[in-house]
Amino acid sequence: MAGMKKTTQNNVVKPGKELTASKGDGITKKLQKKMHGGITQMTMDLSAVKKMDTIGLGLIMAAHNALKEAGGNLNLINVPHELSAVFEAMGLAPHIEWEVIA
Repeated sequence: MAGMKKTTQNNVVKPGKELTASKGDGITKKLQKKMHGGITQMTMDLSAVKKMDTIGLGLIMAAHNALKEAGGNLNLINVPHELSAVFEAMGLAPHIEWEVIA
């Protein structure tokens, strides 16, 4: 991905199989902890995600907006093809960078 900065273990968040309303609080807390720790460049590894609902999508957008407001950026890596198609259909390409699972 062009413009993607080298990531460290510190700024990578990897959700489990579900990025849904029932699992969103845990990921939100992880993201907030990292942001409160001063991290403004973050990578979310979606390789394990098999299910995502509108809450999960909203969580990604909220993280993107908060990081952007702090002068940072959110990159998504290992995005399953199905989720990439959803992101494209929703017009997220101009706003969030992502890398599809090879």
